[in-house]
Amino acid sequence: MTFQNMDEVYKFYGRYAYEVGFPMKKYRERKNCKWLDCSMEGKCPVRAVDNPKVRNNTSSKRTKCKAGMKLKKIYDDAKENVIMVRIDLLHLEHNHEFIKQQEEKDQLHRNKIHDPEYMEFIGAMQDSRVRSIALWIMYQKCMVVLRTSRKAARRRGKMPMMCIFWSHASQQGDYIDFGDAITFDMTHKTTRHVLTTTYSALCLGLGDETVETFEWVFNAFKTCMGTEGPRVILTGMVCIHAIFRSRPCNANSTTQSLPKRNAQIVSMARENRFMQFLNELYARFEEEDFKLKFQSIIHHPLTKREFETAWGMMLDDLHLHDDVSLKNLYDIRKEWIPIFFKKDYCGVMVSTQRSESMNKLMRSTHVDAKTPLHEFAKQMMKLLHNRKMKEAKEASACKGQKETNTLYEFEIKVARAYTRAVMIRIEESMRYATAYKIERDPDGVNDWVVQHTKRSNGIIWGQHQFKVMADVEAGRYTCECKQWEHT
Repeated sequence: MTFQNMDEVYKFYGRYAYEVGFPMKKYRERKNCKWLDCSMEGKCPVRAVDNPKVRNNTSSKRTKCKAGMKLKKIYDDAKENVIMVRIDLLHLEHNHEFIKQQEEKDQLHRNKIHDPEYMEFIGAMQDSRVRSIALWIMYQKCMVVLRTSRKAARRRGKMPMMCIFWSHASQQGDYIDFGDAITFDMTHKTTRHVLTTTYSALCLGLGDETVETFEWVFNAFKTCMGTEGPRVILTGMVCIHAIFRSRPCNANSTTQSLPKRNAQIVSMARENRFMQFLNELYARFEEEDFKLKFQSIIHHPLTKREFETAWGMMLDDLHLHDDVSLKNLYDIRKEWIPIFFKKDYCGVMVSTQRSESMNKLMRSTHVDAKTPLHEFAKQMMKLLHNRKMKEAKEASACKGQKETNTLYEFEIKVARAYTRAVMIRIEESMRYATAYKIERDPDGVNDWVVQHTKRSNGIIWGQHQFKVMADVEAGRYTCECKQWEHT
């Protein structure tokens, strides 16, 4: 087979590599020939064990693959210009697995080009210089591309659009996999159409913040997501709490459509209402380390009695029994102290920080208060597309075999299955696990007592001994801290 120039051969072999699912590269080149090989060619250099410059967490995808083609250059009579390129040698056998996911194929260096369908969609939205009707045009196009997209809208009087709720297939899939605990946090910013917006796990615009509006939001959430509600909702909004406090569960209530646990929505943002008063106390008792003691009392106790005892000791030491702010915080302790709802699964989320980071990313790079509705929806799609591509890039980067710190079979299996970020956290956990002393509990067959080897005497009530139940035969593991159950 012959080609007119090297670019045609590169495009031809690149298309073949894309369809099969392997990365390619331009290899050696001579005056009369050139090689196009699989990127898995070669092997990772072996480093000496006693070499002080050995790098940790290194990985290599090279598997000594021999697949590729050798090209023969045919010159003109003057031996200056290439007039034809011929395939002289071809190897098709690979010794590694092929890439099957479409998103991972797009992350290959050869395939990092703009998606023509997506660019056509963006161009159509930019050309639609009309009012909010462009949003419905976007919805119709999304319904064609994503058959499982869901949308809902609410109108009131002459207003063209009171509330908007929209989700597509990737968001619904993420909710099915990771929707046991979610955050619901508004941006507290409005668009040019006076719609408060949120976009942590969905695209949502609200005309007001009343009880009826949030009831509509929860009903639309259940309808569009097509599944049951989450176990726990973390929010810092007082209006959300009003829904469940002012209206009991009945056949016509929103709380009836959500799990029973959601009747008491978890809120970890109560402390923010008292930050002004707490900052005054932080500055007043800076020498006594009041801030450190206060934060440790909130997060470290394992039992309710332990928290109440520690709180009383703090008031006695600093003579703060008459402080109104601390008294009000203590009265609502069941709504914001983790120990009072540690049995409820929350995926180790204790605040709305995760949704706040998404809101900041969206506001800083994609939208602002002057963004029209159809542009807002387009930018939301762009953000989700970018995140999807980054996830595919991370998945593609984890294909290589990672060097583990130990030869434990557990660590080797984890290194093959999880991403680099998760692997780093697991390695840190394994390192910190060596700082604990484990003893068998005489009161239980499968019970163990875990205690840190370097306990601090600075906090009297903080000398913890964690009781761990490990039934290997039944496959049940639990700890008082609930970290195992929540991860």
